[in-house]
Amino acid sequence: MFISRPDAQLYAVSFGAAPQTILALGGWIGSWELWTEPFSLLSPFWHTIAYDHRGSGATLASPESITCTSLVEDLFAVLDSFAVDHCVLAAESAGAVTALQAVLQQPERFRGLVIVDGLYHRERPRGGGDPFVAALQADFHATLDQFVDACVVEANSEALRR
Repeated sequence: MFISRPDAQLYAVSFGAAPQTILALGGWIGSWELWTEPFSLLSPFWHTIAYDHRGSGATLASPESITCTSLVEDLFAVLDSFAVDHCVLAAESAGAVTALQAVLQQPERFRGLVIVDGLYHRERPRGGGDPFVAALQADFHATLDQFVDACVVEANSEALRR
């Protein structure tokens, strides 16, 4: 299903019908699909929801619309569209920033927090700028390909790589 936002169309999925809910989001370029295996185990006992945040998967949004504020507002829009008053919130990698901000804004909506490989703060490298950002600026596509290679090592995973 697509959830309409003023400047985006968020792609979301939902499985299971149990009374307790877990909402999960991916990292920097991670789509909801990284939660497929955990959801296959959880959905008989939990209502599981995930979505492609701006900049990932099937969600439609301009690059300019991807801000910390919009990502957090989108998370609440997903909860509201599924009529979820409270849930366990799970986030992976850079999704930890969105999850932590959401919990700080509306702690009453969350019964628990699961952070997988989250990087909320990182010291700046000595001697100047961030080498990853510099590589993205120099050759975005090659740097992104290297990042995906490092994250998706499984054979026959072309669909995930896209």
